[in-house]
Amino acid sequence: MSSHHIIRDNQEPALFILDTNEVDWDILSDLLSWSPTVIVDESIVDEVASWGIKIDVVLVSENNYYDVKTGVGAFMLLQYVEKRSEDILNAGFEYLVSANHKAVNIISGFNSNMMNNNPYYESLDLVIYSSEQRYVLTKRSTFSKWVLKGEEFEIFSPIKCTDNLVPLTESEESKLQAVHEGQISIEFQSEENSTFWIGERLMTERSDLADISFLHPY
Repeated sequence: MSSHHIIRDNQEPALFILDTNEVDWDILSDLLSWSPTVIVDESIVDEVASWGIKIDVVLVSENNYYDVKTGVGAFMLLQYVEKRSEDILNAGFEYLVSANHKAVNIISGFNSNMMNNNPYYESLDLVIYSSEQRYVLTKRSTFSKWVLKGEEFEIFSPIKCTDNLVPLTESEESKLQAVHEGQISIEFQSEENSTFWIGERLMTERSDLADISFLHPY
C-alpha cells in the first residue's frame, strides 16, 4: 500500500479522511489507487497510520504540534498544517485551496451543515463517502449519469423534474430509484450560484477494516 506515495501535480483528487467509522476498505483501496494526497486530522492520525497508509498532511492545532510530531510523526515524513479554524472540514478546505487542489474525496458522515453554501465549494469539486452512500456536489442545475436499474439516489433541494427515476416509496419523495438501466437526469429549481448535493447509495457490501492486518504501518 505504501507504493501509492509518488510524485504528483495535484491533478487527481486529494483524499481527506475525517471519520474512520465511515470507512469502507474496498472504497478506500480504490481511492488510494489514484495516488492521492492523503490528509487527516491530528485526532485520527495514529489510527490511520496503523492501517499502513502513507499520510501526507496532518491538520494540527498549535498547542498539539509538538505532541503529534514526536508521536507517530517521528517516523513519518509529514507536512503539518496548523488549523486556523476549529471546523476541521473548513481547515482542510483551506489547505486544499492554498495548495492548488481542485478536487477532493472525503471520508465522513454527511450532515446538514454540509448542505449550507460554503465559499470553498466554488473552488473545489467534492465527493463525500460515508459507509453506505456517496454524496456528490454538483454546481449545475441539471445532473445526469448512466446507471443500472434499481440504483438509488437522495436529493436535498427542490426539483423541477426527473427522467428515469421514481420515488422509492410514497412517503419518501426525496429518495429516488432508477426505473431501468440507462441515463437518469435530475433538474433542480435553480438559483444563481447555487450548489446541490445528491446522495447515491453504494452498490457494494461494506468491507471490515479489521481484515487489513496484512498492511504494514510506518
